[in-house]
Amino acid sequence: MERLEAAHEYEDLNNAVYPRRIPEIDVADKVMSRISGQAPRRIKFGGTMRSSTALASLFALLLVVSVTAYGASEYIQLRNKSGDVKVQFVPPDTGRITDNPYEKYIAKARKFAEPGELIAVYAKDGANLPLGPMQFHFKPKRLQSYPDFVLAIERIESREFPQAMGGYEFEYGEISPAVPEKGTKLYQDTLKELERLASQSSDKENMVMKAIPWSSASGVSGIYSKAGTRIGIYATNLNGKDVYAEKQEDQTTEKIEIAGTEVVYNEVKKEIVKEMNNDGVKTATLSYGYLNWYDEDQDAYYTLTNFKGAKLSREQLLELVREWLEKKG
Repeated sequence: MERLEAAHEYEDLNNAVYPRRIPEIDVADKVMSRISGQAPRRIKFGGTMRSSTALASLFALLLVVSVTAYGASEYIQLRNKSGDVKVQFVPPDTGRITDNPYEKYIAKARKFAEPGELIAVYAKDGANLPLGPMQFHFKPKRLQSYPDFVLAIERIESREFPQAMGGYEFEYGEISPAVPEKGTKLYQDTLKELERLASQSSDKENMVMKAIPWSSASGVSGIYSKAGTRIGIYATNLNGKDVYAEKQEDQTTEKIEIAGTEVVYNEVKKEIVKEMNNDGVKTATLSYGYLNWYDEDQDAYYTLTNFKGAKLSREQLLELVREWLEKKG
């Protein structure tokens, strides 16, 4: 059934106010937040990673970006069999816009969406927004049954996620949709429909929303757990695009070959705010590692990280990737 809604700009203003408290450190969120946008021929990752909720950020379209000039020889590259660079590590984009101008609209879409729904959001006052008045929001749906997860993947693409790896058992999986691209019939039809709805809505309503169908994935993830520790495998479909992965000042990278595949081990060490109160600010050192690799057969960019529990060592992470790649090969 079609789902539509118009929203008042100042409704539920109370929800915009949040308590001043420091959340639990979650490294997967930090790694996945490295995504800063997607341009027609490139996907750019930036920021730092450790949660399952990071998936929504990982596969979300944010802002079109440009790549800062850099010395390619100083940064790791991953190539396909033809020698083309598919993954290029680059310096951080210091000119990136950190405030999302769509956030006030997306916040309403989060409430409106049901799990698994892709929502088209149209801002009536959005003509001057960076990507135009229409954007999309997806509310992740956790698939906690392994057979259901496998079936959901098979409906849209050919990819395998194991039921267990390295002693870690499947906990849940998520699939994120590919957002309609400009020029496609779905995009144009959705834009026309939302423009019509916007023209019929009251002046007090600053936006309209609509749930739209989706049948292809931008990415898939599987979360596995053992004795209170979780690991996450995230696959981002490139569809012929290239990856630019930002290497932060607090990050070191190392390229290793495992089972015939080049894998990048990332180590991050940084000072973070642990607690803030009347006595001042307490800091702590946050240290974690994660892995990236390019799968040419799937044209996909993979990330493996661990979170919610004991920190895995470099050797433990590499062994998990080795098992993944050897089973695939």
